[in-house]
Amino acid sequence: MKIHPMKVIIRKYIQSTTEVYGYFAGATFANQIGLTTQMPATLEIITSKEATKGPNISVGSQIVRLKRPAITITSENVGLLQFLDAVSQAEKYS
Repeated sequence: MKIHPMKVIIRKYIQSTTEVYGYFAGATFANQIGLTTQMPATLEIITSKEATKGPNISVGSQIVRLKRPAITITSENVGLLQFLDAVSQAEKYS
C-alpha cells in the first residue's frame, strides 16, 4: 500500500499531530486561497525543519522547494507568518 505524497510532505515539513513547523507559500498558497487557478508544478514550503536555503526535493512525483523561515514557526504564529508572506508576494499573483 502506497502513502500519498502530499501526506508525507505535510507530516515531514508542515505539521505533526502535536506541533506546527511549516506552511505552504507562494503559488501553492495563492491557489489554496483562490487568488489563482494555476496549480504550481513545484510546491513551495516555508519550514523550520530545513536548515539550508531552498533545496528542491522530490517526494514521489511531487517536487517541493523548501525555504527556511526568518523566525521559528509555531502553532501560535503560523497564520500570521503565512499571511505576511502572502501579502509580500501578492503582486505576483494579482
